[in-house]
This record gives sequence, structure tokens and C-alpha cells, in this order.
Amino acid sequence: GNNARAADPPPEIYERLAKDDAIVLREGSSVEAEIEQSSINGPTSSRVCKSPLRNDAGEVVGVVTVSHDITAEKLAAVRIALSEARLLEAQRVAHLGHWDWNMQSNDVYWSGENYVMCGISPDVNPSWKVFLEIVDPVDVDYARQSFADTLRGASPFDVDLRIIRADGSRVVVHLRGEIQ
Repeated sequence: GNNARAADPPPEIYERLAKDDAIVLREGSSVEAEIEQSSINGPTSSRVCKSPLRNDAGEVVGVVTVSHDITAEKLAAVRIALSEARLLEAQRVAHLGHWDWNMQSNDVYWSGENYVMCGISPDVNPSWKVFLEIVDPVDVDYARQSFADTLRGASPFDVDLRIIRADGSRVVVHLRGEIQ
């Protein structure tokens, strides 16, 4: 089997855990902390939860400690953040945005690049109505009809529309969408 074990924690971790024990014993409340340390397998992260152990009279007589290795979760969070940063950069470089619209809740999400392409402040809550307000009036009926056709299942939403940005500049955007 594998006999690998964590290296002895440095004194500052022992001190921190002892202080947490003192808080639990003194206040009778739980304490939670994340501890990072080195092991022979590399850095590790643990979530340590300490709770009071009470006797039948309700008096705190000890501390119950549970430690959970969260190293994999921490590494996954770092990988996800890096992936998201790469996606944002790719969209910025390609001048490509994406959007999502939950038609049941009417929640709409626009990527940052959508705001840039459309010339809309990121403070604006995106919606179909907001989008139609920047579509060139010549294309509004076409946009509505294309969207209606998509809702009926007649065709995918795949259109080129002229939009007028807040600064008056005009651009053509290509939109693609599907109902899921």
C-alpha cells in the first residue's frame, strides 16, 4: 500500500488549531478554518471544523475536530478560473460574445464582449427588449419574425442584424441561437 502521509504541520498551524480549540471551549461555539500545508505529495488544503463536545448537563467538556481534505476542490477552482480567463480573452480577441436566455424565468446573461460589440454599458440588464432598442429600425421586424420562427421550430435563429450603438456608430452583428 501507499505509506505516504502528511508532513508534521509547522508550529504556526498547531498554534492556530490550539487557539481555535480555546475559542470552542470558552465560547461553546463552532469554528471553521482552512489550513494549507506541505506534504510529501505537495501542497494540501484542509477544511477543519471544530465543535464543542458537551456532557449530559450541557457543559462543554471537549472539542470534536473534523478535517476534510479539500485539495482537489481548490485545484479544480484554480483550473476553472484559468479556463474562464482564457475564454474571456479568446472572446475579446475574436470579438465574439455569447448569451443565454432562460425564457421561463426571463433571466438573460450576456458575456462582457456582447456589451462591447453592442455599445451598451455593462450596468444595463440585458433583455430582448433592450436588444431590439439598438437594432436598426429597418431590421426590427426581421429580427422579431426570425425569433418567432425559431420559437415555432420553423428554423434556427441565425441572422445578421444592423445595430446602432449609443455613440451613433453602426455595426452588423451575426446572431445564432437555439431553443433547448
